[in-house]
Amino acid sequence: MSKGKLIFPISQVNNLGLIGEVVREFTDTVSSTLGPGGRTVIIGDSSAQVPHVTKDGVTVAESIHYDDNFRESIVALLKESARKTAEEVGDGTTTSTLLAGKLIELGILCLPKVKNRRNFFIGMKDYGDRIVDYLDDCKKLIVDDREMVKNIVRISSNNDADVVELLSTIVDDIGADGLINVELIDSDETTVSISEGASIESNCIPIGGNPSDLEDPRIVLIEGSVKDIHEIRTLLETLHTSKHSAVIIAKDFSQDVIRNITVNNTKGTLKIDLVAAEGFGSHRLDILNDIATISGATIVSTDGSTEKLLRSFSQEFFGRLKKSVVTSRSAILVPYPEILDSQRTTIESTISELKASLLSPEFDEGMIRNVKRRLSKYNKVATISVGGFTQAEALERKDRIDDAVCAISSGINGGIIPGAGSVLYTASRKLRDTLDEVEDNDFKLGAGALLTSCRYPLELITSNAGFEVKSFNFDELKDDYTINAIEGTIVNAYDSGIIDPVMASVQAIVNAVSIAKTLLNSHSFVIENEDG
Repeated sequence: MSKGKLIFPISQVNNLGLIGEVVREFTDTVSSTLGPGGRTVIIGDSSAQVPHVTKDGVTVAESIHYDDNFRESIVALLKESARKTAEEVGDGTTTSTLLAGKLIELGILCLPKVKNRRNFFIGMKDYGDRIVDYLDDCKKLIVDDREMVKNIVRISSNNDADVVELLSTIVDDIGADGLINVELIDSDETTVSISEGASIESNCIPIGGNPSDLEDPRIVLIEGSVKDIHEIRTLLETLHTSKHSAVIIAKDFSQDVIRNITVNNTKGTLKIDLVAAEGFGSHRLDILNDIATISGATIVSTDGSTEKLLRSFSQEFFGRLKKSVVTSRSAILVPYPEILDSQRTTIESTISELKASLLSPEFDEGMIRNVKRRLSKYNKVATISVGGFTQAEALERKDRIDDAVCAISSGINGGIIPGAGSVLYTASRKLRDTLDEVEDNDFKLGAGALLTSCRYPLELITSNAGFEVKSFNFDELKDDYTINAIEGTIVNAYDSGIIDPVMASVQAIVNAVSIAKTLLNSHSFVIENEDG
């Protein structure tokens, strides 16, 4: 017999109060880790031998659960803000949680005064877009600047000198476009190995876990979509017989295929990660050919567009990888050196042709992007194997390295801005002046709530470091300046190396506005009755 449901109308005063209480408790716990003066959180887990000690915002957020279903539903929405920022950027999750939490708290205070909710949320969204534009105007691009990379690592790793030196050296070795994979090992040392490899940036289904690490998997390259499980029956039977794990790359997969493979993975019958191929048309086939070159795979098709057909799959069509790491948004493929050596002439010729084509005046941005995507199939991969004297130490160190790796990628690809929340604060101050021109009070309330929320990251970083916020005149903060939260001084952000990837702040704003609107604009929570 199914349990009944309870309805909690959001507009009721007692429910609004409870929502505010839960949001505040959740936000305070996660944001206690923010900045160099932020504190660690000890996460107890009955399934783990030792508690997990961490300063990673998204890890803390994901660990928080309530027995009460109403509270748990509120927290689930807040987690989504941190989770989306982590998926998009990998950094800025604590700021995202703080912004979303404060925006919801301020929104709750505003709602009794709001006559037209639509205009209230239009104001919030409009000024969210203006803040994003301001962030984009403030950014600076990184061009082979080792010192700037070190500064990004320093901030994201909470000034861990060993992590700064480790990652700076790795970037020197593999280049700004190189790939970095981080894993835990049962050792008291942290080691680095560098090999050749490929990256794929697309939607993936890491059925072996997230991330899914496979050792010695087979790789299958399919030109076209896999719409029916019967199309890959021979392939699945071959994998089952050989007992090999596999990475299957195709244009896309139907929900029926995904469900079927998920069931088989759960049963332990198979271990397969699904990856959507990059690109369109002939460019997608070029990329599949690049992966075939480094893995020894034979491309098969569903429609006869290649010499070999998927329905007639045979074991010799498999490619081989030394290792694969698949997440929901990307895949790293590490080939065997002997396969690469056997194709060295072809690989070097392809790389030379692709690099030469980048110099062609006839290439537009789309064509250049396609060439760079192909070059990423002939890349270097640094694998950082993180150890520690205790499991807790290793996990906390891995969290710091993961954050720093994501920050490097975001900074190199998207640009950087002054750190410690100073640009959000300045955006809030400068844009607030424009509210005087707004006539609609509901629009103004929504915009004002967001602008006020943007002051909190800088203020909290300051207070977390043990300084009084009122001791600083942040309203007079100059462009390119921020707080050094270790020394308690106002400094030039770029000269002092206090910088953040711009995409971290952009995604924090976008996701905070989205989650706040979802919660505050809903009518009710419908929750399962715990008492049946």
